[in-house]
Amino acid sequence: MIKKARRARWIKALTLVGVLMSFAFAYGYARQYYLPKLKTYMKEEIVKLTQEQSPLVVIPGQIDFNFFPIGLVVSDIKFAPKEELKPYLSTLGLESVFV
Repeated sequence: MIKKARRARWIKALTLVGVLMSFAFAYGYARQYYLPKLKTYMKEEIVKLTQEQSPLVVIPGQIDFNFFPIGLVVSDIKFAPKEELKPYLSTLGLESVFV
């Protein structure tokens, strides 16, 4: 009877470890594979939307995700005016923005 109880505890413990390892693997894989693609997509979309809808073109340098506190950090941002505003504005820059 004692052996069955120990065996059941070991099975529960190994199952828990297996589930945690699966989540750790999935997290690492998503971080290495999908996160760079998401960053590139976000940069392209920011540039495309600002070219279509704004008098200034926003060019982000680097995008980072924070998990604690949850947020997004965009670094080395440049604001370039479109042709009609170039005589009045020069290129502007920001070091970083936390959203």
